[in-house]
Amino acid sequence: MVGVGYFIEAAGVCSCVDSLSQSDGILLMLRFVLWCMVVVPFFSGSAGQCTASDESGTKKTGWIGKSFMPREGIKYRMGERDLAQPLPLPLDVFAEDGDWLFVSGGKVRKSDVVSTNKAAAYYEELLRKNPKNSWALCQRGILVGIDGELDQALKDFDAAIECDAKNAEAFVMRGILHLTNEEFDRAITEFDRAIQIRPDYADAYHQRGFYYFENLDDNEKAIADFNAAIKACPEFSEAYAGRGLVYQYLQRPKDAVADYDKAIRLDPYAIDSLSNRALIRAAGDDETLRDGKLAIVDATKACELTKYEDVETLSVLAAAYAEDGQFDQAVKTQMKAVLHSSGKSKIELLRKVGLYEQKKPYRYAEELQELLDSKDEE
Repeated sequence: MVGVGYFIEAAGVCSCVDSLSQSDGILLMLRFVLWCMVVVPFFSGSAGQCTASDESGTKKTGWIGKSFMPREGIKYRMGERDLAQPLPLPLDVFAEDGDWLFVSGGKVRKSDVVSTNKAAAYYEELLRKNPKNSWALCQRGILVGIDGELDQALKDFDAAIECDAKNAEAFVMRGILHLTNEEFDRAITEFDRAIQIRPDYADAYHQRGFYYFENLDDNEKAIADFNAAIKACPEFSEAYAGRGLVYQYLQRPKDAVADYDKAIRLDPYAIDSLSNRALIRAAGDDETLRDGKLAIVDATKACELTKYEDVETLSVLAAAYAEDGQFDQAVKTQMKAVLHSSGKSKIELLRKVGLYEQKKPYRYAEELQELLDSKDEE
């Protein structure tokens, strides 16, 4: 379930967002969220840090706020059921309870993880004992990919597949690397191969579904793949989040909210689903779904989980305050988003500051319709 962005620095996202025109401002709310879900993880170079801070500057110690990699034999769990595939890596800890660590998508035992700053040595030791350990090669590839060593990551994935031609995870990871290089045909081939090897490998459908949505605008194929991912693993929260995003893009907000509800029930730390549900409640066109107070709850939790440093979640929280009539707070929060942004993206963010200063709430439906109309004309 690692997304492309585990191998792309945060600066790459800025350039992606900065390239948007003002008329495409809705992409800051939907396409950018998609990029974060598949292309840029919420881990942004903080792997191995020993502390995290909330907005007030209070330091959190222990396991919370740290990043980990899996040990051999790890069991990933959602609720009381073991999952047949990995959770998103690195494993960023949001909460702990006894022997369990709660991470994006589920939970793992403390004894099953190794800190990111010790993971390289751990995988090297496994490979010293068995140079053909396909699993260790794949995990080392993920680890070096996180650090930006893409060439070495690809070599490790190649070696993992050479040692075990049925390592579906390695095929998915190699496909993700091809996406970073815009080698789309090769990426699809890798995802297809992973599905052939393991028809129950939900993340292979998940990654391919995002490719269809983001790169081909093939919403039907995207939804079909997300459906397949859910069928393969009903506890796979990211598949519901992905399908919800497509529904939101297609202006089917009730269907989108239903999927976000399911994703959040499965994973209370599902930042994207929290943010997207808040956006619909704060700025959507369906009055029956709009609720500023509920939007504030969702957006606030998303901001807490991203340490009030993420442009997207801050902007959604500002929209939620505006919907609730708290325009002064909306201006203040939107300005925080502006301070965390750069380049052309500031234009759209500042436009919303002006909107809130006029005591007007934000609505994204008109911008989204313009975007859809422009695609129909193409």
